[in-house]
Amino acid sequence: AIMLCMTGAMINSIIIILFGSFIVGLYTTELPVLELAISLIFFAAIFQLPDGIQMGALGSLRGYKDTFIPMILLLISYWIFAMPIGYYLTNFGFGEPFGAQGMWYGMIIGLTIFSFLSIFRLTWIMNSKIKKNVNQERVLLSRESTKVGITTDTITFFRKKIKSQSADNVIKVEEQFRETSEVSSSLLGIPRAETQLSLFSNVSSYGLDDSEF
Repeated sequence: AIMLCMTGAMINSIIIILFGSFIVGLYTTELPVLELAISLIFFAAIFQLPDGIQMGALGSLRGYKDTFIPMILLLISYWIFAMPIGYYLTNFGFGEPFGAQGMWYGMIIGLTIFSFLSIFRLTWIMNSKIKKNVNQERVLLSRESTKVGITTDTITFFRKKIKSQSADNVIKVEEQFRETSEVSSSLLGIPRAETQLSLFSNVSSYGLDDSEF
């Protein structure tokens, strides 16, 4: 989603840069307004990029029902950075006031800060969700393994083997563990030792070292 928003933002930026004068001309024919708008159109093009990033990240956070923290981050970005910087550059600048360009500088800086903060927040939320799902899978695995008679030592050893793996591998192996246990022990009546052997013979296919089995 973020990459799609960034792609759209880049296209918008290119269009604004290439056809800025024409776009401004659609809204006014007054020369002073036309000149001022054309001088600011480049800032509008730059503004598209961080705006596209934050739109994608903010939409994803809403999907996770995370709205309060992004609101705080937005307040910080605009009211602590964007507005004060824009005000200072507009009225004072460095040596001389920047005028209208100063506020554009401030808004771009503030929006860039928010886009980074929203990306960091989204990354943290995603990792938290993955960790929570993995923990739930482990609890479910432990309960179901107890039902089919797999030993606690085997469960402990299994968890130790997958501890350093990525979240995707952990979920894949635990699903294989659960499926193999259920089918072999519950439905086919295969002894527990053969159930474990059948499972761990496939462990290496998920990037795990099975040399200790």
